[in-house]
Amino acid sequence: MKNWAFWGTCVVGFFVLGAFFANLSWLPGYLVKERGYTVMRSGLYLVIPYLAASVGGLLAGYLGDRVGNRSLIAFCAGIFMGPAMVGLMLSRELTDVILLMSVTLFLNAAMANAVVILLFDTLPAEVLGIAMGLYIGLFGGMGGVVGPLILGYSYDHTGSFFWGFASVGLGTSVVSFLLLPLFFQERRTRREKASRAAPAL
Repeated sequence: MKNWAFWGTCVVGFFVLGAFFANLSWLPGYLVKERGYTVMRSGLYLVIPYLAASVGGLLAGYLGDRVGNRSLIAFCAGIFMGPAMVGLMLSRELTDVILLMSVTLFLNAAMANAVVILLFDTLPAEVLGIAMGLYIGLFGGMGGVVGPLILGYSYDHTGSFFWGFASVGLGTSVVSFLLLPLFFQERRTRREKASRAAPAL
């Protein structure tokens, strides 16, 4: 309860999973309503971005294992999510739309992966159950409800997806700074684990 870095991470989870479910639920509608593509074409165009999301999650896991700094990976992914989503809304060419959708989902998946494993790395095993329940179940669940609602409300009142997607993406970029305290906690935890693993002289 006194671990403020953890509560900051929960706020990050609210935005990360909010962006994930907003993208998952509204990107097909965005392609149909705002871009004028058919439902069939929009489904085909989303194959590449969803594959990019899979690669993002895998690459974040690989880099976290190799580099040992998941908080930095999550921070970098979050910082670039906002500009990528704004760029997506401003793009006009089909190639740019698919590329920026792929970048957005890649970063979103990479950030989600890095933060979840980061919690496993930095929290004691005896509190992981309740911690993951709070992070994914409570904060992530609320984000999964609020994110799509923001997109729907914004579209109903403006007739455009720009403000909804931009607010979700830029919000994720801003709250990424809450991960910075975890950077120092992660380094301290890694040093402690290394000292315990070192053979006694």
